[in-house]
Amino acid sequence: MKHVRDITDNLNPATDLATVPELQTLKVDKCTATIVNQVFSKLQGIFPAWRQAWPDDESLKRAKREWIAGFVRAGIRTEAQLAFGFEAARHSTQDFIPCVGKFISWCAPSPAQFGMPSEDE
Repeated sequence: MKHVRDITDNLNPATDLATVPELQTLKVDKCTATIVNQVFSKLQGIFPAWRQAWPDDESLKRAKREWIAGFVRAGIRTEAQLAFGFEAARHSTQDFIPCVGKFISWCAPSPAQFGMPSEDE
């Protein structure tokens, strides 16, 4: 299986995504689609009220495209980063799906998660 990094290396996350036409009509290859579908499947399993955010196939499809763009922009490119996000999601007390920005923030591990002192310490 390809890493997300292999798929997104040609994209420039520093570029404003709203002005990049190829991202607005993003063609997603089979590997990327598989990864994104796995991400959304896990999120649906973790958050029981996911249908509130994505009540139909069209809204789910739009969300997937935005999450891909968010991952590219934030530099989420490895399965390890996603694993940290899922671990934080499992510890969330919310029933509802987080926004992409919240999930991205969960993908960045804290020093404590590696057994290191916090930045303050």
